[in-house]
Amino acid sequence: MISHSKNITTDRTTHENTSNVAITGLAAVQKAARLTQDGRVEEARQNLHATERMLKRGAQTDQQQEEHSIFSEAANTMDSDLMTHSDGASGTSRDNMAKMLHRNKKANIAQFMSGGAKKALVEQRKAGKEVQDQYYSYQCS
Repeated sequence: MISHSKNITTDRTTHENTSNVAITGLAAVQKAARLTQDGRVEEARQNLHATERMLKRGAQTDQQQEEHSIFSEAANTMDSDLMTHSDGASGTSRDNMAKMLHRNKKANIAQFMSGGAKKALVEQRKAGKEVQDQYYSYQCS
């Protein structure tokens, strides 16, 4: 079932400038974690670097730039961990690597959103005044 449609473009600049940086960053981190678990560490690192370059070119608005910065920090941390732990890691290092991979595979979109986007998400989740009044006026019999 199709629930949503989007316009497509073949223009690279248009795509980069209108991309959702938070979603792209989340997808890249999750993909890198999956690749690493499959033993494809170098491919995972290349994927992170390629996504970083694409998002850097496309981040135009303040929100995109903030989300790019958040992704960049996460990607650099992950890349550093991959470089450190990939060459003959000890037991503790393997445990830390497994935790990092699990954390990145299960990452949430909110981790990559700008402050303004997070605020809008919180506002969207809040119950309306009518629901709040009903909740607080409820009395047990």
